[in-house]
Amino acid sequence: MKKFRYTVFISCSFILLFHISCTLIFNFTTTADNTILQRVVRRYMLPVFSQNNKVFAPDPPGGKQQLWVRYHSIEKGWTKWFNPGKNLLDITYTNRFSIASVQNRVHEYVLGQLYSVHTLSSDYFKADTAAANDYLVKDKRCIMARRYFSDIGDKEANHPFFDKLQYKVMFICPEEFSGKPYSEIKADTTVFNFPEMKFTPSIKWAKR
Repeated sequence: MKKFRYTVFISCSFILLFHISCTLIFNFTTTADNTILQRVVRRYMLPVFSQNNKVFAPDPPGGKQQLWVRYHSIEKGWTKWFNPGKNLLDITYTNRFSIASVQNRVHEYVLGQLYSVHTLSSDYFKADTAAANDYLVKDKRCIMARRYFSDIGDKEANHPFFDKLQYKVMFICPEEFSGKPYSEIKADTTVFNFPEMKFTPSIKWAKR
């Protein structure tokens, strides 16, 4: 019995220490880091423990944000814009316990960071688009997004060698709802375009 209690104590202490360590790393390190440790911490923290302020919203949101991306290759030019979060969200609705649920939270986290930094750059530089783009290219949150979308691009089977990528945030208000046909909803769409960024391939693609 004593050995059992000792084992339970050690196990609980380890779990508590792990949780505290992840919380500190998540809150007090830069979002641009993409180390193995950072990826493990985000996978643990984002699904349950990150604060998204939804608990303070008394009403359902009247709009929605979407994060779109496109890729460029010398051979084929730009791909079409697509929203990688849509498929993740559809899978999450079907199975809340799938890995897509965690991936969707990561996608939403990147979206939120980009929305914030674009709003900040607009306040800083007003109508100076060149200065705003220069700021965005160097911002750590945008660099994080570049790595995130580069990883997504690498997973495309037999894709050409991408050299550039570009992402944008779309804010649609109001969003589609069942009480009224979508064709009758006068939705307003605001697009936050980000500058083109260099595609950063993984090691296997970099050797091509």
